[in-house]
Amino acid sequence: MVSQLSLDGMSVNECESMDKFVTKKCSGNCIMFNKMKCTTPVDPGGAVFTIDEKLVDTLSQADFDQCQQQLDTLTCEDFPIYSNEDTMRAAQISNSISIREANSPGLPHCVMDVLYALDTPAPLNPPCTGDKRRLLEEGEKPEDSAYWDELEQVLDYQLLRVKYGDQRATLMFPKSFPLPKLWQGYSVNQVAFAVFDEPPCYHQSRFFHQVFKNVDFPHGLGHLEVDHNVYPSKGNVVEFIDGIIMAYKFCIDTVHHISEGNFALKWYYGKARPEEVSFNIFKCMQDEENCDERLPMDYVPQRIKDKIMEYDKERQKTPAGGVVNAPDFTAYPPGSPIHPSWPAMHSAASNWSFGSQILYNPTAAMVCEAIKTDYAVSWARTVAGVHYKYDNIDGLNIGQEQAARFYASYFMETGGDVEYIKQKLIEKRFDWREVDMEYLGEFDCINAKACHLVKAGIPSFAADVVAGESCPLPEEIKPASTKVEAANVATAESYIMPEMAESTVVVEEPSEEDSDESQTVQIPPSFDFNFANSCAANPWGP
Repeated sequence: MVSQLSLDGMSVNECESMDKFVTKKCSGNCIMFNKMKCTTPVDPGGAVFTIDEKLVDTLSQADFDQCQQQLDTLTCEDFPIYSNEDTMRAAQISNSISIREANSPGLPHCVMDVLYALDTPAPLNPPCTGDKRRLLEEGEKPEDSAYWDELEQVLDYQLLRVKYGDQRATLMFPKSFPLPKLWQGYSVNQVAFAVFDEPPCYHQSRFFHQVFKNVDFPHGLGHLEVDHNVYPSKGNVVEFIDGIIMAYKFCIDTVHHISEGNFALKWYYGKARPEEVSFNIFKCMQDEENCDERLPMDYVPQRIKDKIMEYDKERQKTPAGGVVNAPDFTAYPPGSPIHPSWPAMHSAASNWSFGSQILYNPTAAMVCEAIKTDYAVSWARTVAGVHYKYDNIDGLNIGQEQAARFYASYFMETGGDVEYIKQKLIEKRFDWREVDMEYLGEFDCINAKACHLVKAGIPSFAADVVAGESCPLPEEIKPASTKVEAANVATAESYIMPEMAESTVVVEEPSEEDSDESQTVQIPPSFDFNFANSCAANPWGP
């Protein structure tokens, strides 16, 4: 459950004592995040890294060589990255992105307190030789670790993407991953690339722009009203500066605030990206001389090995060819960005479903659609292969917790009612671990009422539920596959993800009434992606 602790949280000075509440689920010689490369400010590829040039000027080639040697041997004991002077020095002259210290006075609040308040466990790493004693004490077999379930889900999505990337996503995804209206018609590949190198707040801003303009929602999601107890009115009936401009600023300010704490957690735990672990296993299976002693192959379940080899086999059938390097286990040529996996920054920044309930008094339909938008931005990262399930879910919750603490002071500066704001911040909280996305995916959000959100795990609308009112499921929209040409779904049933086992794909033939060409679903053209501006030089990155 979401904590009801003080919104002020602990001060950073009190933060060090919180370490005892947050344990690291690895020890010793384990596989950790290790994509960093020591480099001069401008590498041969032309990517510019914002590192300290004064520091670089004092370094010799021998220093850079020693730096790379230091980074090539990172283990669990090297995280937090800043806990070892030599490791931190090496990281500072590498292409690593936005290193922040969890106990730094520069942070707005104690991020360890955030984890404690949310009862969030430490992220799981792949079991390794360094974990042998702990695993024996806990009676856990390495091959039964829950980590493998996380990696398997990522591999499932990669198999889905490489086999059916051009298929309509709503046809291929499980019911627990409903797409927002803005993404209806997207293919699997388009979902993956929707969250590649895009600006912060991009998809949320598209959503609230359309809400303000009432565009693309022909039946309307209702009228969006500013809560003037939170943000006092300037007296205008029609407001632009404190309307949509305020919404953009609000979203960006939130992301900027959250990113500090989120990156501090990344560099505290140092969880390896899925591509790193997958490629490590792949190399060992190809040639035993390439095996990494940190991850014995008998620790890896056979089902994981089989899916890794199946992925390589399926990829060989595509123009991209078989697996050559770690990024090949993702949708993106550069792979994941140069910072650890947990918690996901895209997820932490996806806060419109919560933040909009503070600044505004949105309708149930608006919040329903905002939840689908935030969730899609989060989970599309797993479709792309760069994040695990709990990178996403924990990231969503960690982002909301930090946002709540931020808003407590943010809106007080605008002249809002202090006690009213604090109470609203408590009432509008929800736990992403308890949200029933499959239920929300069963209906069009335009038809959503307060009772539907409460049933889906959003308690903030409980006060709006009419006493004695029944809460039937809203009129269901037709399956997204209804009007897709048969050629697009010919092979859809041949691959169904494990969690879709009870969801058989059904393709309906269009009836005479809806055969009009104007009603045919149009799959949008592919995005125009610019890989030159890759994630390697972009902190937002993939």
